[in-house]
Order: sequence, then structure tokens, then C-alpha cells
Amino acid sequence: MNIKRLSNIDLPSAKFIETTLNEIITPELNKIGLENNSYKYLWTKNYNSNEIKPIIRFSYRGLNGNLMIGNNFKFIPILNENGSFRKNSSTLHLFENLEFFDTKNKISLWNDKFFKKSIEKIIKTDLKKIENHLNSYNSIEKNIEIAQRQTNNNSFQYDIRFPNPKYILAFLYARVGEKEKGIKILQEFLKENKIKNTDIIEVLSKIKSTTHNKELR
Repeated sequence: MNIKRLSNIDLPSAKFIETTLNEIITPELNKIGLENNSYKYLWTKNYNSNEIKPIIRFSYRGLNGNLMIGNNFKFIPILNENGSFRKNSSTLHLFENLEFFDTKNKISLWNDKFFKKSIEKIIKTDLKKIENHLNSYNSIEKNIEIAQRQTNNNSFQYDIRFPNPKYILAFLYARVGEKEKGIKILQEFLKENKIKNTDIIEVLSKIKSTTHNKELR
């Protein structure tokens, strides 16, 4: 039955979700160089020469699923609300949700059939857009463009993100040699979020700057 009715709600099991993703998404992402080796629901590849790692992550809650598409930066630590920080190579530092690429296609967890059908449709209609996005944003400068857009967007979805794009922007500026600008943005972020941590500012100030962040071909 192709119509959503209360009578046919039957949420897919975690096993069915994992199996379906492995059967439909994993082979297609393998074709563009992303592997699913470390964590389920996550596809990635090695860091490039700019220390940028592309990541696609699947998540779900209730009746809806989502794909998050973006990058992890080897040189950026995760800052917690209590001021502690750590590095994590599987964290999406800067990303867009599936809706950014397609406002119509949704991942439905209404039941097994709806879930599988919605995943197949997204692979068919949106995979090329996602691949082009990841290929286009493989330099620090291009990621600064994303972080700037998200920071200036005033959208609730970007304001509540963890990590926050403004925090990421500060480190990206430091990476391209604009450390004073990066420190200023980081200080603003810490003040706005009432986080007392001067150690993270020192971490940013010690980032090795590089001018070799050209887009990779």
C-alpha cells in the first residue's frame, strides 16, 4: 500500500534500517570513494592534503530519517559546553542536511516499504548533487564560504548546530593565516555562548597556517 495511514504505521527495525542502507546506499557511495568501515550509518574516506575528510551520516528519529553531508577537519577540536575539548575524526564539523539538496524528497520510516522506497528515490535523484557538493568543497577557502553563509543565515537550524558554524569559521580563518580574525570570531562565539575557556583560543593560535589550500581536482 502506497498511502500513509495510521493503520499501516510499522516502524522499521534497527536491523532492517542497517540492512537496507548497506544494500542500497553503501554500494553507490563506494562508487564515489566513500566507505562504511568504522561506524554504521556513516560513510567517509581519508583526509585529503588539506586535512579535510568528507562524511555522510544517516540519522533518524520517529517517522523521519535524514542524511547529513559535509566535512570533518583534522585540525579542529570539538568544544563542549563545559569548556573541555577533544578531537574526533568522525564528527561532522560543517554540513548540510538532505533538505539543502532536495526540499521534496524525504526519508520516511512509516514502515519497511516506505523506508526502502524513499532511500531508493534519494539515491536516484540526489546522489549526483551530493557528490558534486563534496567534490566542490575540498579546500579550506570553499569551506569558509559555507561557514560564512551558515553563520550569516540567521536560520534556527544553523544556530542550534553542534558544532556551531561560527566556531568552525574561526578555525578555518586561522588555517589560511588570518589568525587575528579567527581569534576575534572565536572570542565572540565564546562570549555569546557563555563558555569560559582561554585554552581553546591558544589551540587556535597554534594552528599551522598554510597557503596550499587550492581546490583539488
